[in-house]
Amino acid sequence: MIIDQGRRRIFPPLSRASLIVVSSPLVGGTGKTPLAAHLARRLQERGLTPGLVTKGYGRRAHGTFVVDESGSEPPVAAVGDEALMLWRETRIPVHVGDEPADVIARLDEAGRHRAIIFDDGVSRRWQGERRIVVLSPRDCTSPVRYLPFGRWRVRPQTVAQATYVAIVSATVCDDAMCERHRLALRGWGFTGPVAWYRTQSAGFARVGSEDVREAETVPSGPPYVFCGLGAPSRFLEHLEAYGVTPAGVMCYPDHHAYTRDDLADLVQSCRRSRSDWLLTTHKDAVKIDPSWTSDIPVYVLRLTLDLIAGDDLADVVATGAENS
Repeated sequence: MIIDQGRRRIFPPLSRASLIVVSSPLVGGTGKTPLAAHLARRLQERGLTPGLVTKGYGRRAHGTFVVDESGSEPPVAAVGDEALMLWRETRIPVHVGDEPADVIARLDEAGRHRAIIFDDGVSRRWQGERRIVVLSPRDCTSPVRYLPFGRWRVRPQTVAQATYVAIVSATVCDDAMCERHRLALRGWGFTGPVAWYRTQSAGFARVGSEDVREAETVPSGPPYVFCGLGAPSRFLEHLEAYGVTPAGVMCYPDHHAYTRDDLADLVQSCRRSRSDWLLTTHKDAVKIDPSWTSDIPVYVLRLTLDLIAGDDLADVVATGAENS
């Protein structure tokens, strides 16, 4: 039975798979999708055959899609940038649908997955779910400001409904900072397991005709940087931590769909800044038309998560999936 609590619906528990929901009470740039990819890879390493589900935020198509190796990739307009990013980062099939609860129910009934990871489950809840709320260090130490003046879309006390909290950062958190984070979480009513992850660079990759290819070297000199993110400052922090100083920066709205005119403008801006290359995020790279070419190459900075403190959520959720 589905329980309706105003704008929030609570679905019955899954019968076969363990459900891990990755969400955040904030908008833009919390690290939900990288964490979902990280957990999916770790579960796969343990032979648990995870399933990945996303609503495909920002897509312009309706219906159900699966991004997998059975055929050519669906266009980003059909499945959304996060679905393509998850697939390219994990090579684990990603399921997209208008109603993710229906997609999750079908995957559970099929019985092929020990665990199902749902990326961005904000307005839907399941009985028996294991919810991971993702925050940044700044979210725990800065004053709470709600949309449209801040990043919070709901009260921080909703964090108390989480099973675990993951705090994702571009830098290292010391013991004192971790304790301040725990103090803030306790003030919001959360006392469960907490994990701190540092975002680390895995090197550069060049955007090719089909996917991104590992790059041993990049052009000399600073890149011209562009991105369409909810919190572009976090990407710039990653670049600073990696020692990259941009020749110039162009920021677009979150989930921006790049046109050929956009790309032509970026090339011109790159040349005016006297840079020889463009640098963007993996999320933005999946929205570049594969047939587009230029003498200015486009690279992405590949990022991975490294557990630096707290509980290893991959082990925690894997143990739960093994016991489900």
